[in-house]
Amino acid sequence: MSITWPPPRRRVRLRVALPTNVLSEAPSLREKTIKIGIIGRALAIFRVDEVVFYRRRPDEGKLIRDLMKYHFTPPYLKKYIPLRTELRYAGLLPPLKAPAHTTPVDVEGALRYGYREGIVLVKRGLSAILDVGMRYRALLPNARDRRRGDHVLVRILGLKGRYLLSRLVKEEQVPFYWRPHIGRTYNSLKGLIKSEYEKGLLVGTSKWGTPISKAMERMVKRAIGRGGMLLIFGAPDEGLYEMAKDEGFALEDEIPYVVNFIPQQGVETVRTEEALFATLAILNELIP
Repeated sequence: MSITWPPPRRRVRLRVALPTNVLSEAPSLREKTIKIGIIGRALAIFRVDEVVFYRRRPDEGKLIRDLMKYHFTPPYLKKYIPLRTELRYAGLLPPLKAPAHTTPVDVEGALRYGYREGIVLVKRGLSAILDVGMRYRALLPNARDRRRGDHVLVRILGLKGRYLLSRLVKEEQVPFYWRPHIGRTYNSLKGLIKSEYEKGLLVGTSKWGTPISKAMERMVKRAIGRGGMLLIFGAPDEGLYEMAKDEGFALEDEIPYVVNFIPQQGVETVRTEEALFATLAILNELIP
């Protein structure tokens, strides 16, 4: 069996929604940081395109976003993230090792790989000089709308003199999976559902949901037809049904599928990060 690297992009956009109290069971910043590291690894391992959030109390959305931003940033660019109290234990975050993080540092390797993230260091007229984590800086000719400190994705075109020539690209142009991205934070579970309903199939996860074996065929077919899936997870101490009741609506009236991905679970409660691994492992075989 051969392993493809970099891994292919999914044809169906896979996204995850988490509550902003997902760290509520972790008593210290150290343990919260470790938990974010586990969540980030799950998202990258199973090629999740984006993670979005919805507010629940205690709301730790800012902490979650700060830790994830640091975790998802390529190692050679982390030095540009200001160190704050929230990042005190950032060294405990495991290496993400997504394709954005494993780019070669030699020129020949970088040209074969093709793509890199960089930081704008200097503006020179319409051009910019970038740090792309290599011996050479990169020259970006068409950088009219870019400012010093901007984070950009570029394609490396070749070496000319002291600079690597590059051009801006959108991530959709990268022919392989890149890394997870951090999306919006919604004010509530209901707000998330209303805003995301047209963007892909919504699937809630709950031990009270329909067993995956019964929902799988139709659910996957609909997700492929709609071009994407958003998996919505609950919190450590409150599931989606409890959240929906608290917000004054019936979950199954608003979400097409509420699925139990771990039928006959052998523990009373499954932690969110554990549910992520279990659910995404199943979908990895089902969602192209």
